[in-house]
Amino acid sequence: MRAVVAGLLLATGWLAEPRAAVGLSVQEAILRAKPAVALVTAEIRADVTMNCGQGPVEVSPAPFIETGTGWFVDGRGFLITNAHVVDPAHRLPPWVTHELKKKAIEQACVEPALRARGLIRARPRTSGSPLRRSHRFRRSR
Repeated sequence: MRAVVAGLLLATGWLAEPRAAVGLSVQEAILRAKPAVALVTAEIRADVTMNCGQGPVEVSPAPFIETGTGWFVDGRGFLITNAHVVDPAHRLPPWVTHELKKKAIEQACVEPALRARGLIRARPRTSGSPLRRSHRFRRSR
């Protein structure tokens, strides 16, 4: 019996002995973790047709963009991120719609009126100008 107890004490002492930990340098740790980190961006765009008194005008206000980081959890491409990053793309919050409407009103009605009165400089139009005449309404995400 004493031999068994002595053997258990020796085994416990051997298992409890601190082992030499393999330390990583900062560079090694970054090189190992870097491939697992991703930048996640959710973008909400809209095309709005408005009539500011001179016929329908279609505008594309600046998009709402939410960004954050994520981490890959497996080789199939699944990643984990915070809900605030991707939620607007799945469930469009009312405040995002409101902000896009405000930007559209400013772009389609306010800026042209101020330009006509000479209160702001006219921007040169390019071929990809966001202002164009249209009779349709389209909202895209």
